[in-house]
Amino acid sequence: MTGALRIGMAVVCMLAVIGTGNISMAASKTGKSGKAGPSAAAASVNLVEKKTALESVKSDLEDGLGLTQEQRAKIRAVREEFKARQTAIKSALNIKNEALRQELDSDAPVRAKVEPIVAEIASLQGQLVDNRVDVVFKLREIYTPKQIKKLKERLQQQKKAAGARKKGSKGIKGSKGTKGSKALIKGK
Repeated sequence: MTGALRIGMAVVCMLAVIGTGNISMAASKTGKSGKAGPSAAAASVNLVEKKTALESVKSDLEDGLGLTQEQRAKIRAVREEFKARQTAIKSALNIKNEALRQELDSDAPVRAKVEPIVAEIASLQGQLVDNRVDVVFKLREIYTPKQIKKLKERLQQQKKAAGARKKGSKGIKGSKGTKGSKALIKGK
């Protein structure tokens, strides 16, 4: 696959995937008592923040493309279909992962019971990838070549900006002026 094709697929896939975070998944994670704990609430808030950020990225990428109302409607329909399929597959995947965990956590796990579950999980993961690839091709049919070119350029700009931000943040570890964990242990 050429670099340009890979970037093009990434752009269109990114646009398709943006905003499809499964917020209900975090909200449905519960402890043994059946009540969502603080980590589930924090995960839910984090997903909402990510969804908002991704919507902003989608909006930034699509602004200035000159999309017609018809294109917008088609894109919206493709994304909704994609989201519905992804949600159904992810739900089935969660169920199979839980079945696998239960079998492996049992007192005497049996390989013959685990292998079919693993095969189903692999199949569902493949379906997730197939769905993403399918949406890439559907969206490429909607955008004009000029719009795809603009999307590629904007995605490259955003990648450069994100890379620069990431490269600039070194965090606490290794920064000058800190004595590190050994100094804390020694009481210095």
